[in-house]
Amino acid sequence: MLGFGEAVRLYLDSLTETGGKDLDMKRYRLRMHLCPFFGDKPLSRVTTFDVERYTKKRLDAGAAPGSINRELAALSHMFTKGVEWKWLDHKPAAITRLEEDNRRITYLTHRANCAALKCCEGRPKLAGLPLHRHWP
Repeated sequence: MLGFGEAVRLYLDSLTETGGKDLDMKRYRLRMHLCPFFGDKPLSRVTTFDVERYTKKRLDAGAAPGSINRELAALSHMFTKGVEWKWLDHKPAAITRLEEDNRRITYLTHRANCAALKCCEGRPKLAGLPLHRHWP
């Protein structure tokens, strides 16, 4: 039975040979976080409960939901490739991603701010947009 650590090694080697994407970060996430948690557990015996425990442990350690989601994405991709490469009969666990706070503040240039204000003229529904009417 293929152990988790050995599966990670084969997975990373195969991705290297086939031109996989984001290899440095996948390598880091798998080796620094996932391998220590899953150890040599057989890949086919990783359960949804194991993944949920992993997620909780990482949250308790202060990891951001986005970081955990990237780690889970690497795990999910390894499961998918494991099925494709015939290491697994099926994905052994369901992986639920965490909700991320991806709200970002975007600042408009003076020109874009003026253009947005011009578009709002005569449109009462757009009057509440948080745009500055006076440029400093």
